[in-house]
Amino acid sequence: MIKTLYQFADLLKDQEDLKVYFSPAENPFEGGKKKGKILVGEIENSVFKSFSLEDFKETLIPHYLYRKIAPNGTSAVPTLYVNQTAKDKQGKTGIEKTKDKLISCLKNNSEALKVENPDLLISMFENFPFDSNYSYIVTVKVNKKWIGEIDPLKERFYSIAYNKYFQQSSKGTSLKKKQVCSITGKESTVYGFVNTLGFAIDAKSFMRNGFSISDSYTMFPVSKEAIPILEGAKAILLHKISDFLFQFYDEKSKSLKRFSNIKYALVPHFVLLPSESVAKEISQKYLIKAAFKIDAGDIGSNGFMNGPESILQAIIDARDLQNANIYYDIIFFEQKQAQFMVHSEISDVLPSRISKILQAKKKAEERYKSFTSYLNKDGNIVSQKITLFKLREYFSTGKTLQPAYFKLVTNIFTGQGYDDDSKLVSLIVEIWKSSFKKNFHSQEKSFNYLVKHTLGDLYFLYLLGIFKKHTMNNEIQNPKVENAFSFIEAHSSNYFTKQYLKGAFLFGCLVNTLLKEQPGKAFMKELNGLNIDKDLIAKKFPKLINKLRQYDKNIPDMEIAACRHFAANDPVTKDEISFAFTLGLVLQKDFRDIYFASQPKKNNIQNPDQL
Repeated sequence: MIKTLYQFADLLKDQEDLKVYFSPAENPFEGGKKKGKILVGEIENSVFKSFSLEDFKETLIPHYLYRKIAPNGTSAVPTLYVNQTAKDKQGKTGIEKTKDKLISCLKNNSEALKVENPDLLISMFENFPFDSNYSYIVTVKVNKKWIGEIDPLKERFYSIAYNKYFQQSSKGTSLKKKQVCSITGKESTVYGFVNTLGFAIDAKSFMRNGFSISDSYTMFPVSKEAIPILEGAKAILLHKISDFLFQFYDEKSKSLKRFSNIKYALVPHFVLLPSESVAKEISQKYLIKAAFKIDAGDIGSNGFMNGPESILQAIIDARDLQNANIYYDIIFFEQKQAQFMVHSEISDVLPSRISKILQAKKKAEERYKSFTSYLNKDGNIVSQKITLFKLREYFSTGKTLQPAYFKLVTNIFTGQGYDDDSKLVSLIVEIWKSSFKKNFHSQEKSFNYLVKHTLGDLYFLYLLGIFKKHTMNNEIQNPKVENAFSFIEAHSSNYFTKQYLKGAFLFGCLVNTLLKEQPGKAFMKELNGLNIDKDLIAKKFPKLINKLRQYDKNIPDMEIAACRHFAANDPVTKDEISFAFTLGLVLQKDFRDIYFASQPKKNNIQNPDQL
């Protein structure tokens, strides 16, 4: 991934609006609420003339050469953040502290930056009428040039900024001449304290068998020439091509909210690099597409990767972005202080695979639309959207996300086989049980839609062919589902591979029929919180039939079929039984609705559950 990012950034380094990312200079006002101003000391022919005030421009960051310094430190060049605080315990104001640092900067750069009247500059700075509504940095121009355009000052600034990569007071020095750079493959002087993108090679955990910190360059040797490109890659990753994975659109606030700080990024890389001009053109085009603003409708949990489904679509729509020589790497990460916690890294994703994923998503959403659609309060039809955000629900324990989630995501993008869908079914059943306990009586619709959305999610995964034990066939691809029996027939090779499970499904359908008639849904207390096994069914099925008779409900086709399937006595797990039962419990209402919708309004059917 680091090499992929380097290659991508190297093709973009000359783009004017990105040059700020390839400089060690920093944004002095990043994250600040106040507007930024630049106080510029005008120096002409070594004589200070006056101060001028300019609005801060992000594109000029490489010209300002600002870099945050330690509280008691001094900047490499005379560009400083203006401290506007009041007097401290020693009676010194923030302006006086900044003035002292400005004096030091001018002295330290006296050879490259000659000022014949520095006292006037310092005096005018100290008496400048700063407005507390703004934030300021102070810097200088020499003969109309920014200090970032003056080679000696720029070299000094860069040298001090980059020496942290080979020299640190707490660790010593780690560099070596005539070594091969791990990024470029070229021989150069390499540094050893490079931890760009969170790859820390100077940590104590790397010290094994007498490993010396001074030999850190042997772990991840990076040349001085590669470091600016890596820093630019890091900035592009964070600011241009990454986005939060788990976002949802909050109806109340009408805004996007985050579930976690996990981010992701898609990065193109060239297997065989075309001409440099073509590679640059393609990289620039991808960067524009990756702005995540192609389709304003792709917000919240609608896009497959939560917002930028448009970039996936752009890849398969644009001929040059699906060139045979272009693959895509995907990284899922969290930025924790200066380090990156990488959850998953997927290499060499083909554009054709991305196309297949989007086709499967669309097909699965359409397949169960009649079950998952509803009319919201605004009168709009809302249907299921299959997303990575929604798939995470099966792998969440509170705020903890199980590693199996990223394994499944890797399978989705690579087409590698998942171990077995029974493991996923077990996770699904646990989520259902938890939701049943919380929501069935107070928010039954929330529980029902959680169950029904599982149909689309699993169908999506089946379409991608990632389960080793199941392949798609005509039974599930084009079924016509009208009732419980046609549903079983349509899914016999996936959810009902054993006869007993068909009986468990019909048992769920019959329970739903009883609950429709029974005040308070008392029979739900008989179901052990959806922990359904053969013993429970053997005890409760006769009781269920008796209860149905009390309400004059007689559904012979379903009852007889259930008994016949139970007699098969296949070896089945509790999770499989609970899964099949819960599907029947939830879907029977939809089967009734489908039936009534197909009948003339004047036709009064007394017992549609048996049809």
